[in-house]
Amino acid sequence: MANAAPGADTVNVPAGRYVLTRLADVGESEATGDLDVRGPVSIRGAGASRTVVAVVERPEEYYGQHFRVLQTSAAAGSSYSARLSDVSLTGGDTSGDPDYGSAPREPGGGVRNGRGVALDLVRAEVRGNQSGYAGYGFAGGGIYNAGTLRLIGGKVHGNWAHGADGGGIYNTGTLNLSQTTVSRNFNNDDGYGYSGGDGGGSSMGARRR
Repeated sequence: MANAAPGADTVNVPAGRYVLTRLADVGESEATGDLDVRGPVSIRGAGASRTVVAVVERPEEYYGQHFRVLQTSAAAGSSYSARLSDVSLTGGDTSGDPDYGSAPREPGGGVRNGRGVALDLVRAEVRGNQSGYAGYGFAGGGIYNAGTLRLIGGKVHGNWAHGADGGGIYNTGTLNLSQTTVSRNFNNDDGYGYSGGDGGGSSMGARRR
């Protein structure tokens, strides 16, 4: 809805647990899977401990229908700014089994910030998300950033990158952290074990400011 009207919108989200339940497709349809931001918007929760946006684990018959919590994207040659404050993002999963064609198998288990997007996460928590699969490494269990990302006064913790780098954050754009805790994130080489790989906390593919 916020992307349907021109200009920047503000969305106030009351306290509560908001569960994303629609089955995912591999594309970017607003009707399924993750929350898609494609234009300027400010989303405000009631506090990271009070406003939680979550993806729940699927029953076995829907295995492979996993998706991240939030994705931003900009049209080629365009740019915009977005802000998300006082919320938690949890349960995102792009670690789909390649035996299932619907599995996304993409970087950024919790958040994927695209090129041309300046995203601020303020007093937000990104926790309990995962990316990658054994032998199919996709980086950024918590966050994959290809745009400009500022983390201010938040936490990135308890995320996994299976068979890839950046259990917490994988950055190929511009990243700025201020008063932010990045802790207890993990990555591994084979998708099952507890060793190998780089950047269990964060991995920088480009530049950090």
